[in-house]
Amino acid sequence: MTGTGTVAMQPDQAVVNANVETHNTTNAGAAVADNEATYEHVVAALTALGIARSDVTLSYYNVNYTAPPQGDRNNTDYGFTVNRSFAITVRQIALAGRVVDTAIGAGVTNVSGVTFGLQNGTAASNEAMARAVTDATNRAEALARDARLHIVGIASIAFGSVYTPTPVLRAVALTMAAPQTTFDSGNTTISETVTMVFLANP
Repeated sequence: MTGTGTVAMQPDQAVVNANVETHNTTNAGAAVADNEATYEHVVAALTALGIARSDVTLSYYNVNYTAPPQGDRNNTDYGFTVNRSFAITVRQIALAGRVVDTAIGAGVTNVSGVTFGLQNGTAASNEAMARAVTDATNRAEALARDARLHIVGIASIAFGSVYTPTPVLRAVALTMAAPQTTFDSGNTTISETVTMVFLANP
C-alpha cells in the first residue's frame, strides 16, 4: 500500500540566481577582466548588505567567441562574451528584495530566478514521513476489513521524498522614487511517499 504525507511551511531562506555578462569585440582577456571586476564589485556590495561571502557560489562560467562574417568586423554582436552565473543564498529572508536591487545596482546583468525554501527541512520531512505511514496504514486497514482480513505485521517499508522550493509568486519593481523589489514567498512544500507491504491473515 502506498501512502503520502505533505507538510507546508513558511520558507526561511531565499536563493537568488544572477548573471554577469561582459563583451569585447577583439580581446578575450579584456572581457574576462571586466567580468571579474564586475563580479567582485557585486560581491562587495552583497557582503556590505550582510550576505556571507561563502553564500555567493558559482553556478556556471563560460567564455565564448563568435566570429564576424567577412567584411563586417565592426559589428559589436561578434567577439568574446563571458558569462558568469552564480547563486546568492539569503538567510535573512526579509533581505531578498534588497539583495536583488543591490546586485542589479552593482552590475548584475540578469536575475534568472528567485526561489524560497528551508535552511533545515529535517523536522518537516519527519512530520511528512509520519503522515505518509499513517496514510498507508489507514488504507491497508480499510482494505483488510473489506477483504475480511486482519493486519498482523509489516513485511517491508520503502520511502521517497520530494522537496519543493517555492518559486517567486510575484515580484514588484517600484518606481525610481522608491526603487525596491518585494516578493510574496508563499509556502515551501515537503512531501514523503511510503510504500508498505503488510501481512494479513483471515
